[in-house]
Amino acid sequence: MVGGVADQIRNGPGFLRHRGADNARVELLGTQDGATLSALIELADVVMLPIVEGGGTNIKTAEALYNRKPVVATTFALRGYEQFKHWRNVRLADRPEDFRDVLAQALRSEPEALNSADIAQLDTLLWSSTLRKLPELFAALPRRQRQPAANPADGRGRFLHALLQRLGLRRRS
Repeated sequence: MVGGVADQIRNGPGFLRHRGADNARVELLGTQDGATLSALIELADVVMLPIVEGGGTNIKTAEALYNRKPVVATTFALRGYEQFKHWRNVRLADRPEDFRDVLAQALRSEPEALNSADIAQLDTLLWSSTLRKLPELFAALPRRQRQPAANPADGRGRFLHALLQRLGLRRRS
């Protein structure tokens, strides 16, 4: 197991209780650099994403999917990547006991081969694909006319004027 979760698992009561049996089957590697992480994912049979909290979309999820390995994840881990929820090599479970069972099934199964349409969909995860769409998205935005400088006599202008003075960016008048 790689990442900050390894320390949480190492100190968890369930792991401590079954330490002898788990030590033979589990490597708790902690946080690793990018090259080591890439090598570990390449060697892995299954990528687990037991993510249950956090904000934004999760780059770890995109990396796991793009590496074309079977993925066992929580529904929360797939936030922002819902189009992959029903993939043959993606299994979801939100309760710990279900996650354990689904992980065992994934480890016992052969991964499904990806076809060209699957690979094309995975390519949408790349930055090059994401950034390619930006010019047309920006072009579609409505243009705003530049506003004349705010009059210090109105409320917004007075606030901005006072703020600039306080920051030392404008002299007192």
